[in-house]
Amino acid sequence: MRLKRFARYGTVGIINTLIHIAVFTVLSSRQYPTAAANLIAFAAASAFGFAANARWTFGTKASFKRYACFVLLMGFAASASGLASDALAMPPQVAAVGFSAISLIYGYLCSSYLVFAQTKGKP
Repeated sequence: MRLKRFARYGTVGIINTLIHIAVFTVLSSRQYPTAAANLIAFAAASAFGFAANARWTFGTKASFKRYACFVLLMGFAASASGLASDALAMPPQVAAVGFSAISLIYGYLCSSYLVFAQTKGKP
């Protein structure tokens, strides 16, 4: 069961990444500043990913409280990864690939045990 859930989480992650890239590409081609394009793309992808994981991967109800928890935990991971890559003077491409790998595992664990954790009888 856990392997199936992890596979679903990974599938949602791939779709998230495609959404992020697509939105970022469209906005960039329309001359949006990079920071704004990336933020909007992140917001679109994370909203989709949260909703898809809540329903399809973990079979729970989405709520604002769960979404806020998810965004805070993943934002922490992104910030920590960025700080570490800056401190180690890593090329941006290496940092992005590294964060993707870390966020897959970290995000799955946080989602499983914190964001979408269920108490007995309650989603």
